[in-house]
Amino acid sequence: MVWKFGTEGTHKKYEVDQSEEIIIFSKDNCSYCMYVIRLFDELQFKYTVLKLGSDFTKADHYKKFGVDAKFPQVEVDDTNIGGCRDTVIWLKNEGYLPGSSWDRSNKKLLIYLLANSFV
Repeated sequence: MVWKFGTEGTHKKYEVDQSEEIIIFSKDNCSYCMYVIRLFDELQFKYTVLKLGSDFTKADHYKKFGVDAKFPQVEVDDTNIGGCRDTVIWLKNEGYLPGSSWDRSNKKLLIYLLANSFV
């Protein structure tokens, strides 16, 4: 079970069944990959991690996400969410992190999560 936060402006949360299939395309020694994995663990999501070199090649990665794509890449229900920052934005917009919808210019939550939650 995962938790969602209410939209009424409070930090009240409620338990929901996870309906999303999440795949994390990762590589070894990638700090952002570790952050995303840790975040999904903290939020109690079920997910699959695919590793560069053992589950897919760099050519596969470029073909699927484009030559400019960085690691990690997160897919939810066969839709590419993007990297670490985009994943945090998606989690917030879907209600899995507290607060209202978050646009790309707001970095405070990501900085807080990376600085405090992953020590």
